[in-house]
Amino acid sequence: MFSNCVNLCFNFIFCLCLNLVVGETAVIGNNVSILHHVTLDGTGKIGGDRNPKIGDGVLIGAGVTILGNVRIGEGDKIGVESVVLIDVPLRTTAVGNSGSLVGGKEKHSKHDDVLGESMDHASFISEWSDFII
Repeated sequence: MFSNCVNLCFNFIFCLCLNLVVGETAVIGNNVSILHHVTLDGTGKIGGDRNPKIGDGVLIGAGVTILGNVRIGEGDKIGVESVVLIDVPLRTTAVGNSGSLVGGKEKHSKHDDVLGESMDHASFISEWSDFII
């Protein structure tokens, strides 16, 4: 479900796009990958500019909820079933029900590649497992 005011850029991927909700003042950048059951909407507490701003090259996992006028930085990765209510710095991973930044708020870890463009969900597995995909 899209409002007629949503600002979409180019080269985005909606993978298995079931139950996608995007609020009317949301902005979705270039080269963004969005999986199924994602909500990008307001909290209901304010009016005006109340929806998320998604930067370029972001990967948003299945079941993610991003609420409020928050900014998701360029090249970020939002983990499956996460609830994000805060801004996420550039090239950072946010996971969990509170949208916690991997590595902590002050010293969050940054990734070098833009995951929204590559759709690379599993290359890191070889660092800690001998499982082959």
